[in-house]
Amino acid sequence: MRLAIRFGSAIILCLALSVGLRAVPPMGGHALARVASRAPHLFPSGSVRLYRTSADAGVLRPVNLRSLADMSGPLLHTGLVPEANQYPAVVATSDGSRYAVMQDIHPNRRVVRGQDLTLQLFDSRTGTPISSLRHPSVPVWMMGVSVDGSIGYGFRDDSNSVYGDLCAPTPFYLLDTRTGRVLLRLSVAAKPWDSILIGPNLQRLYTLTMSDHINSCGPRWSYSPTVTAYSLQTGKVVRAVRLKGVLAGRWETSHTINGDPIGGDWSPGFALSPDGSQLAILDGHDDTLTLVGTRRLRMAATERVARPQSGLNALVATLGVRPDVVEAKGQWNGANFQMQYTADGHSLLVTGARLSPDSYHRYAASHNLGIQLIDVASGQIRAWLNDQKQVIGLWSAPDGGAMYSSVQTWSRAGGWLITLRRHDPATLQVRADRAFPHMGNWW
Repeated sequence: MRLAIRFGSAIILCLALSVGLRAVPPMGGHALARVASRAPHLFPSGSVRLYRTSADAGVLRPVNLRSLADMSGPLLHTGLVPEANQYPAVVATSDGSRYAVMQDIHPNRRVVRGQDLTLQLFDSRTGTPISSLRHPSVPVWMMGVSVDGSIGYGFRDDSNSVYGDLCAPTPFYLLDTRTGRVLLRLSVAAKPWDSILIGPNLQRLYTLTMSDHINSCGPRWSYSPTVTAYSLQTGKVVRAVRLKGVLAGRWETSHTINGDPIGGDWSPGFALSPDGSQLAILDGHDDTLTLVGTRRLRMAATERVARPQSGLNALVATLGVRPDVVEAKGQWNGANFQMQYTADGHSLLVTGARLSPDSYHRYAASHNLGIQLIDVASGQIRAWLNDQKQVIGLWSAPDGGAMYSSVQTWSRAGGWLITLRRHDPATLQVRADRAFPHMGNWW
């Protein structure tokens, strides 16, 4: 679990003069913990800047937004030289003016302590520190930072002791980035695989929780998710609502294939609008999109996701919507989605996979969904890209000028490769890409 949280935290290095592009961490861990960005009209053309880390994660290097090639220019530093194979968490403010860095200075300890981590705040125009190096008072791995850079947030990092019980509440903290002291401790009733979203200005935290019958987490009678809103001022639950009719959770069924039981595994997409006013939940069982107002967690609309009535053949021919099929461990039936709003709040970016039992193989078939662009108002799929790549991250540029994704591939000659891609925001077609031959390069 500790590795999953760090892996997700590392992929955030999209800074801007007027914004820090938010990262979507890969599957695993709390995969959707992020802050909604500001409206795109606040980010004029030329305001966005893109950076990647060096191989040792010690510096941030500027990257051309269109070609994705390295640019000449000043480097931004992350502080101490990281230990081998230990990449610091770097999180930017939503206006891009500052970034916070958390590093593990004793990476080989089995149980992490606060004194094993360092926390520091930097000016992103010059790369100079604007706070002294501090140890957080509790071991928290940074996932984000407030608009002014004064408050960092994340989950407790001593995972070996905290996450022994998968069903136990997860400790979530707000930290003073200048002193490292705890400002708020919140006990979040969410499991490591549940989705968590952070609202603008650190007002609220939202969870989408599901019963896991296999691990005896949650009520065994429930097959629907619960949305819960927490106050990040008081640490208390504001409101919770169960979404009846939305299929979610994990369980074993009475059906078998070749003697192997078939399990159900349904994880809906979960996203927060840029202004923090609306939650979207995408049910993979019947392709239903549910919109919920965040003020009182009341359902605002329900729509069926559908392809446009015209031009479907052209869409299939151009975008290649036949899903890529790989094996998934065990025999499962279900769907797992990752989802986020575009910067203008009018569309949703969706990726994920559908799982289906396979009588001809030992394991289920996993059908990659590629990337879909869904109109929020109508539920129509505006664009669909499926180029048989495993998508592990999506970013919507805050000025609305592009969309970025990261995909993972493997070859015998080169091993694992991570590729950063720039997409047309309307068609999702890839306009530029760049492969990184080792895991030390993030953007």
